[in-house]
Amino acid sequence: MKVKKKMPYYILGIVAIFVLFLLGPLYHKDGDGSVSVITGILRLPREALRGFAARDVFLAGRTSWMYTLLPVAAAIPSASYIYEELKSRFYMGVQMRKGKYRYVYSGFLYSAVSGGAAVAVGLAVYAAAVCMIFPVNPAGGDAGVEMNTAQFVICMLAKILYLAAYGMAMSAFASFMVCLYQNLYVDLSILFIAAYLLRETAMRENFAFPLFLTGILAVLYGVMWKFRSERI
Repeated sequence: MKVKKKMPYYILGIVAIFVLFLLGPLYHKDGDGSVSVITGILRLPREALRGFAARDVFLAGRTSWMYTLLPVAAAIPSASYIYEELKSRFYMGVQMRKGKYRYVYSGFLYSAVSGGAAVAVGLAVYAAAVCMIFPVNPAGGDAGVEMNTAQFVICMLAKILYLAAYGMAMSAFASFMVCLYQNLYVDLSILFIAAYLLRETAMRENFAFPLFLTGILAVLYGVMWKFRSERI
C-alpha cells in the first residue's frame, strides 16, 4: 500500500538517480572541463565509445554531487509518506493497534528499505544501460588488466550494494527528521545539508559508515518516539 501510493515518487527518484550517473564525467578534456557520459553517448561515434570500459563509465558517476543529491532522491517517497501520515493523525489508530514502538520501527524499516531499493533499482538500470553501450574490455586496452564477466559483475554489485546501503541510511535519517519536525521542505533541506557535509566520508566507500549510521538511527528512533509521540 505504501509503495503503491507513492509509486510516482519512486519512479521520479529512480529516474533522478539514473540521470545523476549519466551526468558523471566520461573523460576530461585538455585543460578545464569534462564531457559527461550522456554527452559522450549522444555525440561520440560508436567506435569511439568502444574505447571506454563499462566499469570506468559506471564508476564515473560517483561524483561529490551524486553523493549529495542521491540521498534526497532516495528519501522523498518514504519521507513524504510518513509526513502525510503524521499530519493526518492517521498514525494514532495504527499505533494503537500495533503498539508505540512496533509502529515507529515499522516506519524506520520502511524508510530504510525504501531508500535502499530506490538506489539499487536506479543503479541497476544505469549499469544495464552502460553494459549495452560500452564493452567490459575496451578496444586497445591493456591486456594485463582485462576483466572477465564474473569479475565485472562482482565489481558492479559491490558498488551498487554500497550505494544502496548509503541511500538506506540517509532515507532513515530523513524520516527521523520528519518525526522530529513536520515540515517536509525543512526536513529535506536538512537532509541535503547533512549529505553535503558527509559526502567526503561517504565517497571513501567503507561499508561501516552507512551501517553505523543506520544502527545509530535505529537507537535514536526509539528514544525520539518515546518523548515525541505524545507531542505531534
